[in-house]
Amino acid sequence: MAGSPTVFDAKATPWVQPDGASADAVAATIDTCPSGALSYTRTDGAPNGRRGHGIDEDPTAATAPDA
Repeated sequence: MAGSPTVFDAKATPWVQPDGASADAVAATIDTCPSGALSYTRTDGAPNGRRGHGIDEDPTAATAPDA
């Protein structure tokens, strides 16, 4: 992903390093990803993105993307 190269590196293992940028920067990159393949769950009280789950919710339950 071009938006956060210090976080997302398809050639690395693991390919996501969330500590490579601030939570807000990672969220912004995921929120603007054209494929919509990624989601996140914030643990700092900020709103979850795309199909992220709330802290109290079952992460295995399917949720619909926001329209």
